[in-house]
Amino acid sequence: MLPAAPESKPVRKTPTTRPEASSKAKAKCYVCGKEMEEGAYHSFAQSKHVHKKGECALRAFTQYHKTDAESLARYEGFYFLHVPQDVVQAKADMRSLGITVADVRNYISQQQETQNRLLQEQQASRRAESEQASLREKCRFYMNVSQADVDLFKQENKRALTKAENKKSAGGVLSKKQERLLRQYNQLLENFKITQQCAVLDKKTK
Repeated sequence: MLPAAPESKPVRKTPTTRPEASSKAKAKCYVCGKEMEEGAYHSFAQSKHVHKKGECALRAFTQYHKTDAESLARYEGFYFLHVPQDVVQAKADMRSLGITVADVRNYISQQQETQNRLLQEQQASRRAESEQASLREKCRFYMNVSQADVDLFKQENKRALTKAENKKSAGGVLSKKQERLLRQYNQLLENFKITQQCAVLDKKTK
């Protein structure tokens, strides 16, 4: 008599776990690059999403619509029968973006002020660089003049200088000697000024 076959137990199947569906990718603002929550953005054509309200919305609007004074006035205008398509689209985008024509005007004004300020700063910077270059060139060849040199010249020519300066102030005609004296004095003052500027420049470059 054959032994009974061992009783076979059913194979327990390990339950397979399905990976959770990945969360939907958030839209990114094409202006600032930050992610946005659903409903917090407006979508233009070509899937360009942008934050509602604020600078991102205003910047985007100026890229998609004309914002000169005449165009902004048209967006505010009243149309009895036919409304131009560009006005319809501009108004629809403003509603969706949560901005007004007044907001756009203020934004453009601020942008212009910023551009003007940057332009002025650039011009001032270029002038300063030009002046520094000119000063460096002067400092290569100049006569070193101290305050003592200026005081000595004034002391030695006090009466002649006073007479020449008074005559010039009164509109009188200076003699050649007086013209030469004033020219020498003014040149001395100019060299003294350059000496001081070169001393400051020398400290900066050390």
